[in-house]
Amino acid sequence: MIGHGPFPRRALAEIFSAKDRDPARGMASGTPTGEVVEVALPPLGPGGRLLAQLPPCTPPGNAALADTAFRSVRPWVCTFHGVSVHGDGGIVFRPGCVVADTLLHVVPERQGWVEHEGQVVLLGEGQPETLSGTWLSLLCGSHWSHFHWLLDGIGRLAAMDAATMAGVAGILVPEGLEPAAEEALALCGIGRWRNVRRVGRFDTLEVERVLVPWRMADGFFPHPDLQGFLDGLVPEMPFNPDLPRRIWIDRRGTERRRLENEAQLIALLEGAGVVPVALEGMSLVEQAALFRQAELVVAPHGAGLANLVFGRAPCAVVELVMDRYPHAAFRRLPPPSAAFRRLAGLAGLDYDCVPGLALPGQEGTWEHDLRWGVSPQLLQPVVAAALQRIA
Repeated sequence: MIGHGPFPRRALAEIFSAKDRDPARGMASGTPTGEVVEVALPPLGPGGRLLAQLPPCTPPGNAALADTAFRSVRPWVCTFHGVSVHGDGGIVFRPGCVVADTLLHVVPERQGWVEHEGQVVLLGEGQPETLSGTWLSLLCGSHWSHFHWLLDGIGRLAAMDAATMAGVAGILVPEGLEPAAEEALALCGIGRWRNVRRVGRFDTLEVERVLVPWRMADGFFPHPDLQGFLDGLVPEMPFNPDLPRRIWIDRRGTERRRLENEAQLIALLEGAGVVPVALEGMSLVEQAALFRQAELVVAPHGAGLANLVFGRAPCAVVELVMDRYPHAAFRRLPPPSAAFRRLAGLAGLDYDCVPGLALPGQEGTWEHDLRWGVSPQLLQPVVAAALQRIA
């Protein structure tokens, strides 16, 4: 095992403004490829009132319950010059620094790096390989997650324009993608007109020029082009009468953020025709077809809700969110402006939510491992109101 580093983290903003004699000078530049878009959001239904009853969280907190719009990210492409790219997460570095922005969601124990005394050490096998010309990187953190691959991996192609793509010699993609991720890669067709280099977690590449189209939902402010690109990946299929129209995204097979009374909640909604569906093992085309035909999606917070990009109005979405999980937007983001509300808004879907509470006695537990529950008395009226809104 070869260790590169230790290197300090350097933020892109700092690298862009690097002065003469700074080793990061000229390392990176950015090119806008689109514009910021104001995206309208319908107000929350009963779920908004439930959220408002929770204790206030970190500012701006529950004051954002009245949000009816958000400003998207601006599509842009980062060009790195004379850098090394490490691992299937796409960590970019030069001797002396690691680009901190390329470490987002890149998991140390799974993606070839460690942190020691505040500095990053990259773990490699063998000598670095040299790649000449311009390469497009679709490497990303947590690429095994359906959510992260769609939004932070292949979804970044939505930031590329034809002129920028024309000069690309090849594409860097993670080795060992999940089947649905491989399917998305095949559907976009890049392997038919560009070289594809599979990058393992301990691979290090010395690249003449690397293009990194930036995340199109960075900070949970998704651009409409992201939804359009992902929806356009999967061809429209004939209506399938065998698919349920009212679905519960079943997470009973996972231990992460385990909803302890999920079976009880599923039974509660059987009378409304809601059918539990486990997305694990389904192809991307099958998942897209399921969401395109759905008129009601009820789901605990999870990666499967990335499929909202395939939804079709009229469709109501009811997300179950935990009070102590930041993606539920109680802490780091305004409560009603969480990632999936915004994705639903891009697709024109009705969205509401039901808050749940982490179970007591879990102090010090990592937020992804918390067990939680949702009150049946809260869920049923929110679902009933959602169905009325789309009737």
